Amino acid sequence: MMNKTSEKLEQMLTGYESERRITQEEFMDWKDKYNWELIEGIPFKSRGVSLHHQRVNGNLMQELSWYVGDNPVSIYHYPLHVHLHLFEERSTMVQPDIAVYRDRCYNECLKEVGAPDFIVEVMMIETMHRDGNIKYELYKKYGVKEYWRVDPFAKQINKYVLNEFGKYEATYYSGDDQAFSTVLPGYKVSLEDAFATRRRGLL
Repeated sequence: MMNKTSEKLEQMLTGYESERRITQEEFMDWKDKYNWELIEGIPFKSRGVSLHHQRVNGNLMQELSWYVGDNPVSIYHYPLHVHLHLFEERSTMVQPDIAVYRDRCYNECLKEVGAPDFIVEVMMIETMHRDGNIKYELYKKYGVKEYWRVDPFAKQINKYVLNEFGKYEATYYSGDDQAFSTVLPGYKVSLEDAFATRRRGLL
């Protein structure tokens, strides 16, 4: 029996069905698989990224690169495929903008580490529903401990932290705020820096 999160996710995926859902093994045989994501067996075309999107993502990556020097974390970024689940039937491979694992490294071939501890999705108009709604339910289902939904249009960061009941608790940052991570102690970024159009060392 599906839980409420799984049921809501399935409802959101209604209408995206192709002729049939495919397995992860079938998906890995695709020559252009890095142009696609696989969500519960349904292929979704990956989006091209704009200069503005790259700039925001680069700003967040720069802050994380400073953080990683003193902390045992591994950081990966788009277009890497991330496997969210372990040894059950594998049917989901997503491409978040940023994925962070604490005290472990990701191996795309072995796929044994499970969901990242921290994920960032930078919103784009073309994929707003997928990245902001479908993936919200997906990340909750597979136990991503912290998920940042970054909106470069509204210049806001929504932080979702998984609680002991498997529900996300939200914190919203805007204006002159600093966004703080719960899962990565000590990691923080000012929204001014996150959405800056030009920073030292970046385009």
